[in-house]
Amino acid sequence: MADNTATNGQAIVNPPASFRSAVWKYYGFPTKDGTTDKSKTICKICFATFKYCAGSTSSMSAHLKSQHSIDEKSEVLQSKTAKTSPGTKNSTGTGQSKIQDVMKNKLPRSGNRATAITKSIGVFIAKDMRPYSVVENKGFQHMINVLEPRYDLPSRVHFSEKVIPKLYEEVKAEVESDLKSAEFVALTSDGWTSRSTESYITVTAHFIQEWNIKNYVLQTRRMDVSHTSENLSNILTSAISEWNLQRYEQNPSLTSDNASNIVNAAKQAELSPHVGCVAHTINLATQKGLKVSQMDRLLGRIRRIASFFHRSTTAMAVLKSKQALLELPQHKLINDVPTRWNSSYDMVQRFLEQQAAIEAVLLTKDVKKNAKDVHFLSENDISAAESVINVLGPIKTITTILCDEKTPTVSMIHPLKEMLIQQLKVSDDDIMLVKEVKTAIAKDLDARYTDLDTLQFLKESSCLDPRFRSMPYLDETEKLDVYTALTLKAVSLNEQQQNSVQVKTEADQPSAQGQPQLPNLPSLPTLEGEHSNSSGDTTVVLTSDPPPEKKRKSALDDLFGDVFITKVHPGKSVFQLVESELANYKVEETMPLNSNPLLWWEANELKYPILSKLAKKYLCVPATSVASERVFSSAGDIVSAQRSCLHSDHVDKLLFLQKNMRVH
Repeated sequence: MADNTATNGQAIVNPPASFRSAVWKYYGFPTKDGTTDKSKTICKICFATFKYCAGSTSSMSAHLKSQHSIDEKSEVLQSKTAKTSPGTKNSTGTGQSKIQDVMKNKLPRSGNRATAITKSIGVFIAKDMRPYSVVENKGFQHMINVLEPRYDLPSRVHFSEKVIPKLYEEVKAEVESDLKSAEFVALTSDGWTSRSTESYITVTAHFIQEWNIKNYVLQTRRMDVSHTSENLSNILTSAISEWNLQRYEQNPSLTSDNASNIVNAAKQAELSPHVGCVAHTINLATQKGLKVSQMDRLLGRIRRIASFFHRSTTAMAVLKSKQALLELPQHKLINDVPTRWNSSYDMVQRFLEQQAAIEAVLLTKDVKKNAKDVHFLSENDISAAESVINVLGPIKTITTILCDEKTPTVSMIHPLKEMLIQQLKVSDDDIMLVKEVKTAIAKDLDARYTDLDTLQFLKESSCLDPRFRSMPYLDETEKLDVYTALTLKAVSLNEQQQNSVQVKTEADQPSAQGQPQLPNLPSLPTLEGEHSNSSGDTTVVLTSDPPPEKKRKSALDDLFGDVFITKVHPGKSVFQLVESELANYKVEETMPLNSNPLLWWEANELKYPILSKLAKKYLCVPATSVASERVFSSAGDIVSAQRSCLHSDHVDKLLFLQKNMRVH
C-alpha cells in the first residue's frame, strides 16, 4: 500500500540506466543526505511510497493505472507525462526531481482521486444545500488548494450539469431498488411556493422494510397550472407510474391536508384510503377554540406585549437583567403565527414562564414611558391563560407524537380522537372561557374522519396495532365488524399465495400457518378411513416413528422410505387459518403504549404469517403529511434569495439528494 509520508525537502533520485522498464519514468528512489534508499520507490506524481523488491514493478504499474490513468506502455500517455521522465533535470543539474517540482503536475480529471474529490464536493453541495457558486468562492478555492494542490477544481456548470445529475441517478437507483422490495407503499403529498413565486408539489413514499419504517422524498415538481383536482390527480398518477408503486393492481394510500382539491384528486387517482393529515385536522379544530371571542382578546393582549419586547432594544436589555435577578431561563418572548395554533400555545406558555420578569420590566421607568399602549394582564387573565394551557397541553403532546416518522401513527388516529373528545367534555368546575374553548374544539373534531371507508380503515389499523387492539372505545358489535372485515381482507390478500397441499410430521408439528408447501403429488388411491374435501385437496400427516414390528414393504413404503402415511384429513382453508390467527391475536398480552408495535410484529411474524402481511399494509400509512411539509424548510434553504431563479429540475434533484442520500 502507498504511504504518503514524503516531505517537501526530500529528493527523488532516478533509477540506474539498467532499469529499462517504462514504469521507471514515473518512479525514483528517495535520497536524503546523499544516501539513496533502494528498498522503497516514490511516485513522482503523487509521492506515494512503495516497498521495492528487486525486479518487481507490478505494484507500481497498477498504481499508475488505478490512481493516475497512466499506461506506461502507451506512447500517447508517455508524451503527456514527459515532464516527469527520468531524463528531466532539476535546477541543480543533478538529475534528481525535487518533490516541489513534481507538485506542479495536476491530477488527471478522469483519475480515481480527482473523481472522488469532485464527487465529494457534489455531495457537499447537495447534502448541505450549498449553491453551485460555492466553487467560485475564493475561500472555498483556497481550502481545496491547501487540501490538494494538484486538484483542478471544475466549474459550477460542471457540477450542475454533470456531477449532481449523476449523483441523482445513483441515489434514484438505490431508492427504486428499495421500493421494488417493498410489499406495500403509502404516499404523502403537499404543495408549497418558492421565493420566486413558483408553485411546487412534493410526493413522499413510506413503507416497512424488515419491520422498520423507511421514508423517501420521491419528487418535487413545479406546477405551472391551476391547482385543480384534475391537475393534482395527474401529478399523483404520474408519480405512481414513474416509481412503479402499484401493489396487487391497487394504487397506494395517500395522506394529505383536508383541502377539497387534493381530496377530490385522491378520488380521481383512485388512491385509497385517503387519510386527512391529523396534524392539519387538529390545527383546524383547535383554531376554532382559539377564535372564541374572549380567548381571541386574551391572545391579542399577550401578542402586543411580545411584539413590544421584540421591537424595543431597551425592554429586551432590561428583561435579561430581570431574568438573571429572578433566576428565570434566558428565553425570548415568542410571537405567534395566527394560522398555527401551536405557535399561539408556545406564545402563551412562554409568557406565563416569564410573567414575573415581564411585569418587573413594564414597571421600570425607562420602559414604562415607551409602553403606553402595553398593559400587563390582570390576575383573572393570567388564571384564565393557565387554565387554557392545561386544556391545550395534551393536544400539543399528541401533535408531537403523531409527527414521528419512525413508528406507526395511523393506528393512533381513532383512539386519540376518541380520547380527546372525552377529555374535552365540559366539567362543572371549568371557567366560562375553558367551557367555550372545549366546546368549540370538540364540535369541530367530532365532525372529522366520519367518512365510512376512512373510519373503517382507521378502526382496522388500530386493531392491527398491539397497543390498541382491545379497542375499548368500541362496543362488541363494532369490534366484531372490525374483526370480520380484517378476516375478509386477509383472505383476499393471500388468495394468490395459497397452496392446497400441506404436509406435517408428527415429530415436528408446526402450526397450520407455518406448514411447508410442497409441489402437487400424483394422485394416490384413497386408503381406508381416509377422506378428501370437496376440491380433492388432502392434508398428508407424516411421521418418522418406526412401525412396531417389521412388515413387508409395500409400494408406498418404497415411495416414502421410512416415513409412512398415518392419517389424511381435509386441509384448513385460508379463511379458517385467518380466523385461527385472529382468535390467538385477541388474547395476546397488551403492549405498553410507549412501545414500538413493529418490534412486536417482527417477533411474532412466524406466529401470525397472514396477519403480519396485513399489518405491513396498514401500519406503513403515516398519520400526517409532515414528511412533505418538512421539504418546505429544506426548499427554503435551496431556493434561497441568492438563487431564487434556480431551475425547477435542479430544485427537484437537490431536494431529492438532500433527503435521500446517505453520507457515511
